[in-house]
Amino acid sequence: MNWEIQYFRLVLPVKKNNMLQAIPFWIASIITGLIAVIYTKLFLLAEVLTSYVFHHSSWLLFLLTPICFILKVVLRPFNPKVILSHYLGIRN
Repeated sequence: MNWEIQYFRLVLPVKKNNMLQAIPFWIASIITGLIAVIYTKLFLLAEVLTSYVFHHSSWLLFLLTPICFILKVVLRPFNPKVILSHYLGIRN
């Protein structure tokens, strides 16, 4: 009976501490997985939309390409990687 009391007194606090330290990593892994799934779904949606545009009105691609390019140029200042890529010499 004495060894059981010592086990609960010595081992359980260590296991509790380990579990409390592991909880943030579990939460972070769940969030990362959800973001990966959402990104995959958005990419699939973009593929389906492009396929739809190509099959129904392929001439529309000639309008969408310059629009997307202009949108990229307009939104480029809001991208935080632009500053880093400028210093590293990386061209977008």
